[in-house]
Parts: sequence; C-alpha cells; structure tokens
Amino acid sequence: MQYVHPVTLRRVGTEVRHLGQLQLWRDDLAEMVAVIREYEDEVTLSIKGYDLDDVEDLAQLPDSIKADGFVLETGSGRIRLVLSREKAAIEVASSDPATRGVAAEIERIASTKRRMAYSYRYALLAISAVVLLLGFVLSLR
Repeated sequence: MQYVHPVTLRRVGTEVRHLGQLQLWRDDLAEMVAVIREYEDEVTLSIKGYDLDDVEDLAQLPDSIKADGFVLETGSGRIRLVLSREKAAIEVASSDPATRGVAAEIERIASTKRRMAYSYRYALLAISAVVLLLGFVLSLR
C-alpha cells in the first residue's frame, strides 16, 4: 500500500514583473521606496555608481549625473526594482505572501504612472493631421 503525502510546492528562481514605460517624479520614487521599506528596512537605491540612503539624497548628486536609471534592492535580495528608460520591472526572488504584496503595491503605483508609448503618440499625431487636412479641404468647397 502506498501513502500519499501532501507536498508544498515553492517556486524556484526570480519572478520578473514588467511595469511598462513609466514617467516618475521624485515623490513617486519615494512612495515606492516607502512601500519596500515597510517590508524590509534595509533598502539600497543605486544610480550610476552612487548608493543613496534615501530619495532625498538625489539632490546631492553632481549635476553631471542624469537621473534616468535607478536600482532599488533590499538587503536580503528578495526584491529588486529596476527603473530606467529601457526597462521598468520588479524582480521578486521569494514567493511568500508579504513579498507578493509588496510587488502588487509597486505594480499598482506604477500603473498610474504609465506613459503612452511613442508609437501611439505618432499614430494620434498622424490622425490629428489627417483630420485637420480633411477639415481644410472641406472648407475650400
């Protein structure tokens, strides 16, 4: 007779959640850092070789440093938030409910800060130009 034992399955590896193209202000970044700090006190904010203790330290960076790419990482390495022109993603290396909750809250904040993709902007611009041209042609009649 065989006995069946229940087994808890745990995901191995890092889960990456893409956030889309974002337009963030310092307050938005501070809100994301605060959410992550609720989960874990030790958070490192890195930008182009500089490690910052807080978002407010951005003002102390040299003027030659362009603030267009950040990495926020917890001391345990369970959560990593990458924000740049090319990529905005949260990487979660743990499947516990608290970590998933932090990731979901970051996704919620990011969802309100998404930019319209450039292709959509050009499409809207082209449609606007056609409508204006059509209006001009019809007014000549």
